[in-house]
Amino acid sequence: MSALALVIALLVFRMEKRSLDEMAQYKIRHEAATVASYIVTAHMARLRAPEDAEGLLQQLPRPEGTHIWLYGEGNRPIMQAPKQLPVPFEAGFYARNGELYFVDQSTYGHLGVQTVVIEAPGMERQYGELQRTILLWLTSALLVIGVVGLALAKLFLVPVKREMERLDRFIKDTTHELNTPIAAILMSISSLKKLGVDEKITSRIALAARRVSDIYQDLTYLFFHELTRHPVVRIDMGELLGERVEYFRDFAAIKRVRMAFEASQEGVYWDMDRESAVRLADNLIGNAIKYNRSGGSVTVRLGQNSFEVRDTGIGMDAMTLQGIFRRYQRGNTGQGGFGIGMDIVASIGKEFDLKIDVASAPGEGSVFTVGRNVVS
Repeated sequence: MSALALVIALLVFRMEKRSLDEMAQYKIRHEAATVASYIVTAHMARLRAPEDAEGLLQQLPRPEGTHIWLYGEGNRPIMQAPKQLPVPFEAGFYARNGELYFVDQSTYGHLGVQTVVIEAPGMERQYGELQRTILLWLTSALLVIGVVGLALAKLFLVPVKREMERLDRFIKDTTHELNTPIAAILMSISSLKKLGVDEKITSRIALAARRVSDIYQDLTYLFFHELTRHPVVRIDMGELLGERVEYFRDFAAIKRVRMAFEASQEGVYWDMDRESAVRLADNLIGNAIKYNRSGGSVTVRLGQNSFEVRDTGIGMDAMTLQGIFRRYQRGNTGQGGFGIGMDIVASIGKEFDLKIDVASAPGEGSVFTVGRNVVS
């Protein structure tokens, strides 16, 4: 819409500019014709002797804002006309150096005048006024279009916004209500073991409950992290990553995936809030297990300023890698989940100035590397 308005404004400017030029040419032609007519008429009606010519020329009509120059035989200046005329001595309209000129040769030697030259101011000032006027109208039109567009957008988007608010409210309420049943299930598992329930069954229930708990933690972080800021503390990354690897061992065992944790040194501390650090590690490790193959492995390696999660899973192609950190994007629709884990990883990386690199190829597994920026 803005581009269309700009094109219309340019077309209007060109049309109005042409109209101004035609009006200026008409005016200067008319003035030249008036002067020529006066000279011819004066010669025919009043001249009695050649010496009367100068007096009659002194009475020439001189329109305001213009100069009249007269030339005789051989382009000889008459009455202080400039010796060097900036335009040719040929009848016609000219524009030179911001001024307008019209050369008229219709006096035919009356009163000794062969050529009449009219000089008038150029049209730059009128062009500037025309530009300002069009810009004013264009701005006003765009403002009106913008206001009308905004009003229409709000009118049409109200139902969409209302549905989005309802969906957001539903997710937050559901997330909040999940906490109690998850805690009850986890607490009941020990009671089931005491009652002699098969250990495989209780293990599966425990893993399923833990998986639901992880999803609950992700949803809670996603929707409530901004409202409930946790304090930033110095976290022992070796201890935290070791805990998270142990946390996922049972889940990895179900998929027959081997887990390993390697630390190049002890005493590696990062400044983060613990909830964010846990969500960062859990989503990377959980995805490495989820998208792995039976008999594969997941290795977590910790260095001084980075850690990596390496798997031997299905890997990702270039197109999948481009959208891996988008919310609700999943690397494989055959696996469960909502596709929010990598979005959480990206948001944590942005919040704590962490650089997250991904290297992957189909069938060759993936390596996620999380590095922190160290100020020297």
